Amino acid sequence: MSLAAGATFVDGFPVDPLALDYAIHAIIDGELRNCVALEGTRATPGLLYPAYFAGGQDVRPAWLEPALRRFAWHAGRQPWSGYLRGLLRLLISWADPPASDEAMLLLAQLGPQLESNGAEDCQVGGRLRRVLRTARSHCRPR
Repeated sequence: MSLAAGATFVDGFPVDPLALDYAIHAIIDGELRNCVALEGTRATPGLLYPAYFAGGQDVRPAWLEPALRRFAWHAGRQPWSGYLRGLLRLLISWADPPASDEAMLLLAQLGPQLESNGAEDCQVGGRLRRVLRTARSHCRPR
């Protein structure tokens, strides 16, 4: 997905077409637009996040860090944090562990915010702990 010149992301996240992760942010924008369109419909994750389910396991891991930065940028603003939490719940469930040190740091910092009072989000913390435990087991003292 590509945005027209001068366009903005639906959630107000800063657009930088020259950024290395611009294409990923454009995909996330499409997912967020889809969430807005389906608000109140009790849509399944497959309907809310079609690009995630259409993307292969070889491309989705690259979405984790940009999605985490976007979640942090929103600092709890709704509905964006809720929509991003849903996408992150999917991304974290497949993380093995996240590819970058920055993603690991963001996961550690944002872990408590990724939890919510909603029953559908109660497993984020458990998934996050498994990812961090797996990453820690791969770390070796220098």
